[in-house]
Amino acid sequence: MNEYKTYKEVLGEDSLTQWHTYATADDKTHAFVVKGLDHKPEPQEIADELQKDHNIKVKSVHVMNTRFRPLYLVITTADHKFSTIQKIKYLKNVEVFWERRKQTKTIIQCKRCCGWGHATSQCHRQQKCGRCGEDHQTIGCKKDIHCANCAGNHLASSTQCQVYIYKVQKIQEKQQKSGTAKNYVPAPTPKVNVWETRRQNRLREWPSDNNVSVSSVNSQNEYIRETQDPTPRQSSNYASGQVNQVSELCTVINNFKKAINISELTRFLRDYTVALNNCTHNNEKVAVVLQYIEKSDEYKF
Repeated sequence: MNEYKTYKEVLGEDSLTQWHTYATADDKTHAFVVKGLDHKPEPQEIADELQKDHNIKVKSVHVMNTRFRPLYLVITTADHKFSTIQKIKYLKNVEVFWERRKQTKTIIQCKRCCGWGHATSQCHRQQKCGRCGEDHQTIGCKKDIHCANCAGNHLASSTQCQVYIYKVQKIQEKQQKSGTAKNYVPAPTPKVNVWETRRQNRLREWPSDNNVSVSSVNSQNEYIRETQDPTPRQSSNYASGQVNQVSELCTVINNFKKAINISELTRFLRDYTVALNNCTHNNEKVAVVLQYIEKSDEYKF
């Protein structure tokens, strides 16, 4: 273990050598994604503020390969949980949002060099674009799609990548040999259709009244709705009350029309709007407002 740490320190001081490694049990970390820093601060600035202002033990901060808004991957020690991190609402005087680092693929992918099988926190390789495969960040890239791993016509994060497929096959072969492979057995088709059984049970509950026709599909559907809906039907008194309310509303509208000359009011608003739109300065708009206040009696609305 001491030799491992020594080699790691020596390689870390060499900026020309491209390499990656894997975390040991003592180096176990937690990863969180922070969003909202659209002004693109330097990763070291984020790490310094988290350590000084929030007492977060930050291992490293990395710019994630994204095509649109910038995302930062914050690597902390294992004693920091998501419940603690999400209490931090502001970084660099900007409101931020936190998410857990989600792993949806069989193999992890580095967000720095786009390589498969190692974490971003353990990568010291050249930055690679996840879109065109060149030596720059993914965000803002509009070049032709070119995989950084297998040179295929797909993004570097695609599961169609030949390198990804090869590594997955190797993992599966290793699991088969060690007996740790997950063998999924599909569930058998049920012998009884539960939905058909429920339908037959409802038909047996159909009332035996002579006025009801079992062959009538509409009547059958109506019966089923009545048995399922616990809400009682509204009485005719409710309907008559609704009619009275509508009648009262019409009366109010008619009284409003009698009290105000709608055509004159419309003409006043039209002229007033045209005059305001012709103004180019605020002083002219104030003059128009005062002018139409005085002329309001001329419209007789």
